[in-house]
Amino acid sequence: MILTVPWYRACVNTLTIIKNIKEMKAAIENRINDRETPHIIDTLRVRCGKRAPQFYRVHSDGTPEKYIAKSDTQTLKRLAQNTYEKRLVSTARKEIAILDEGIRILSKCPDINDVYEQLPEAIKPYVYPNAVEDQFAQQWQNRRYSTNSMPIDCELVTSRGEHVRSKIELLIGENLIKAGIPYHYEPAFKTKDGEVIYPDFYILKKSTGQIIIWEHLGKMDDDKYRKRNLWKIEQYAKSGFVIGKNLIVTFESKETTISTNMIQTIIREILS
Repeated sequence: MILTVPWYRACVNTLTIIKNIKEMKAAIENRINDRETPHIIDTLRVRCGKRAPQFYRVHSDGTPEKYIAKSDTQTLKRLAQNTYEKRLVSTARKEIAILDEGIRILSKCPDINDVYEQLPEAIKPYVYPNAVEDQFAQQWQNRRYSTNSMPIDCELVTSRGEHVRSKIELLIGENLIKAGIPYHYEPAFKTKDGEVIYPDFYILKKSTGQIIIWEHLGKMDDDKYRKRNLWKIEQYAKSGFVIGKNLIVTFESKETTISTNMIQTIIREILS
């Protein structure tokens, strides 16, 4: 089997959505916690004057508004900030209430991931599930694709038995395995131009169902190698794989290399 251009699937289940909403809510609450005061604070009102805006202090105790001269910048700054903080807290509270309602509603919704599990066993082998569950991720991992036939002239083998072409590729593979991220090493990929190329790592991001390609360019000192891989990156772009979106490219030369820490950061921030 040869891979073709990218596919994407909606795979965020109800529990994931609720988790994300709760994280949004927590972020909002953290933002306003240090802004709330135990009492209503004085704020600033602006009225249109004949020549320029006029500023008035709005007292928290309901007493009549008091004019503030534009020259009293310290008072204006303090009351303007009070106005902003008060409106921020009020809006945030409304947003939190909406998020709470969303959580309440979603908690009662059926989970799309349950649809596949509830199918008769006889039907499941013929179904391609929309949600990327662990079961589907394993099925994806177990698929067999045509791979690069170019000989590998080193004895570097991952813990799952794959021969790779460099120490850095070994590090990338081992860290993907450790993180539980499914991938295929150097599968045949057919571009939109009809070219067949071999991505170093063809990865399934389980949290989104997105396919991400990781290319490690380990011979950037070699002019022929560099030109070949620039062409390869252009082929990826034509086929929908773009750096910064769903294409990871790391580099290495005789003088510089990529660290284990950087590999782990990429996996944590982009692929997990």
